[in-house]
Amino acid sequence: VVDGVLYVGTWGRRFYAIDVATGEERWSSEIGHRFGPSSPAVVDGTVFVGTIGDGPLVVSGPEDEAEFEACALLSLDAATGDERWRYDEFGEKDRISSSPAVAGGRVYFGGEHAVYALDADSGEVVWERAIATHPESSPAVADGVVYYGATVGSAGEHPARVWALDRASGETVWTAGIDDGGLRTSPAVADGTVYVPASSMRTCWGGGGDAEQNCSGVTRGRLYALDAGSGERRWHAPIQTDTRSSPAVAGNVVYVGCRNGISAVTTGGELAWRIDF
Repeated sequence: VVDGVLYVGTWGRRFYAIDVATGEERWSSEIGHRFGPSSPAVVDGTVFVGTIGDGPLVVSGPEDEAEFEACALLSLDAATGDERWRYDEFGEKDRISSSPAVAGGRVYFGGEHAVYALDADSGEVVWERAIATHPESSPAVADGVVYYGATVGSAGEHPARVWALDRASGETVWTAGIDDGGLRTSPAVADGTVYVPASSMRTCWGGGGDAEQNCSGVTRGRLYALDAGSGERRWHAPIQTDTRSSPAVAGNVVYVGCRNGISAVTTGGELAWRIDF
């Protein structure tokens, strides 16, 4: 919501601008792509938003012969809905669920295989980094640095990682290991600290009924606090599990939505309260 207007894309390939006071449609635009979890960013009269591919365009015959619609990162005029540019140089089965972050004339977002920085005026690629990504993870930009977190796919000591990338070049400033692999949210940056929620799930296999099962891992959720300049871990605190919510920082409290409730942790790492729904 910006200046009294709600901007929202739908599964039906149409993007809307709605007056928040009356609910009346100011404009809508037929995009040709479906919209998913990517939240729009509205900066200087321009809407930036990601779309997801629409599955196979040809559904008869083997899947390896099907044609898939590509996804795109779109730039739309906030006043009219006219398309200014689109970037769609992705694989045919890719999707952009990442919400874009806009800073310093550039648009930053995560794809299936890389983190991208595009020129906000032209849509041209400034840089891309082929680091581990999660389609739903979104970057946060603060003080010339792009912060991004994702699962790295290994079951070792640090199954997930946070990257701090130089905003101008995309080069790595630092990386930090996260002990829980379920990292698919945007970091929050406040007062020199990066807050990242992540979770792990215990898995079991074999057996059934009263039969013995084989289990590994633990079920837990944790909020990590990292030094924004160095990546050094300051603390981690327990939260509810299966978090897919990016944290919000207000005052001295960090709020994180989880699978069935909300956790609130102080910026000093103490659990303030927890609500179950």
